[in-house]
Amino acid sequence: MKTQARVHGGRGGFSLVELLVVISILAVLTGLVSQIGGSVFGKASRSKAQSEMAAMRTGLENYRADNASFPRGQMSDALDPRANPDPRTAAYIGAAAELYAALSGRSQSGSAAQDTKAYMAFKADQTGRAGGLTYLRDPWGNAYGYSTARAQWMQTELSAGRRPVESDSSPGYGSDYDLWSTAKGTTAADTAKWVKTW
Repeated sequence: MKTQARVHGGRGGFSLVELLVVISILAVLTGLVSQIGGSVFGKASRSKAQSEMAAMRTGLENYRADNASFPRGQMSDALDPRANPDPRTAAYIGAAAELYAALSGRSQSGSAAQDTKAYMAFKADQTGRAGGLTYLRDPWGNAYGYSTARAQWMQTELSAGRRPVESDSSPGYGSDYDLWSTAKGTTAADTAKWVKTW
């Protein structure tokens, strides 16, 4: 039986085919790891938003216990989650600034307010600044949604002597307030992904 010895030139190495196979395997593994990493980050962000919103809801309940109503302001009365899905707008930032001021006991600019009780303390990564306002932001960096539009609408209807009849065109969802995160969504098509209290 004859055996042939493999004769190597001056240097040993990998063939072009072997290198392409290794590069292809590395590309597939990189794609899988990035998908898994993105999924884990998304779940962690949703969990963090839910936790922050639960704490805010507790703060809102404590605020109501002391003040006989939930915090309301011009911006939160105007922000309607059914009509405005974009958290980058001035309406979201203004309403989130009103919520920050009510819960933190600080002014909307972030400075200490006189004789105002704090219902919650916020970490630096939970707040943002825009247009001179300090507002609450979600784990994706957008303003949290806080709306009292339905409460405002019901008050207006009752003041006019009408019984409020709720329909799909009524503003908001909850009778007292709505609190939500758009979870990085910015269009009406993204509302199914929102983290919300209703």
